[in-house]
Amino acid sequence: MSHVAFGIILHRPWKEIALTLLHVILAIAAAVIVFALRRRFGGSKIHEVDHRQDRPSLEIVGDDLEQRTVNALHKAGKISAIKDLREATGWSLKEAKDYVDELERKYPLPKDLN
Repeated sequence: MSHVAFGIILHRPWKEIALTLLHVILAIAAAVIVFALRRRFGGSKIHEVDHRQDRPSLEIVGDDLEQRTVNALHKAGKISAIKDLREATGWSLKEAKDYVDELERKYPLPKDLN
């Protein structure tokens, strides 16, 4: 049996159409809830990968890298020091910048060279 709605012939019974529409609405509502929960709680931690395990730590690299970074900081500037450190360690921009900031506090540029 076919039905006509808005000039379109429908071959499904109205109950099937209503049930399908209800399923679509429920699926959309579930997706919105999942999206809101992920946004509220910072997303899923299952898919996050910590790549820091593959990066050399400064304890392994040693004082040589620290001294090279301090030299680059004092001679070429902060951006160059961050760039060199990232190339040597594979660290993110934030990790390298935080470390260079720490070195900048630990080894300030002498006043007569400012």
